[in-house]
Amino acid sequence: MFYSRLDYAATVDDVGKGRWALVGGGSGGIGRAISKALAEAGWNVAATYRGNRDGALETVARVERAGGIARALPIDLTEAEASAATIAELAAEVPLGAAIYAAGPRIPFSYFSQMGAADLERVLSQDVMACFNLLRPAVTHLRDGEGSVIALSTQAVARYAKRDSLSSIPKSAIEGVIKAIAVEEGRYGVTANTIGVGMLEGEGMWESMKESGHYDDATLEMAARATPMRRFGSPEDIAYLARFLVSPEAAWITGQTIYVDGGYSV
Repeated sequence: MFYSRLDYAATVDDVGKGRWALVGGGSGGIGRAISKALAEAGWNVAATYRGNRDGALETVARVERAGGIARALPIDLTEAEASAATIAELAAEVPLGAAIYAAGPRIPFSYFSQMGAADLERVLSQDVMACFNLLRPAVTHLRDGEGSVIALSTQAVARYAKRDSLSSIPKSAIEGVIKAIAVEEGRYGVTANTIGVGMLEGEGMWESMKESGHYDDATLEMAARATPMRRFGSPEDIAYLARFLVSPEAAWITGQTIYVDGGYSV
């Protein structure tokens, strides 16, 4: 049986009967934080991963410690047919109430004039098409339960930065995907929103960008000065908003991009 978002909180009091959130990129730092935050609110989580199985299993462990049920789903989101088949199998087994795209490749800094076509093709495949391949098959399963769709974007869409167009270009397209879902699926009670992510310190992209040298001391100092709150956020800051957007309290919020970036995009 599917529950609408409005009667979910009043009807489901056993986490084993709770709705499931499909978290694309659940093996990463933000995906893991979102998964844990949802479990704390009574959700169960299916966390997808492509190569980082250990990361996905860590997410499963944290969801279970938070009181939820979890599973790790191996999906290469660049493969449309395989992704759709796996999502259909999941939706046939559990009541799917949310689909959250929190995946994406590491983005190198590059001037637009020096960008290669292969660089853009890679991020479009690993980000835009991956988002499409997760959300397109999932959205029809969210209708009966008035479910929620969320995709992560970037502050670079609102405030373009030099050498960061490989981030802003695909995320602009992802925001278009979310607006399409919001307009077309709203009649079924499905909401779709984007979270614009600022600079985050913690697990995930932060670690890899520091290791690669893209986040050096000078870059980080400049970014902090450009942020009104003069500090960076954490994956949990994103997770708390995601948890709200799938809640009954957010049932009339759709088609929006909400920036969680310490004011950088202002």
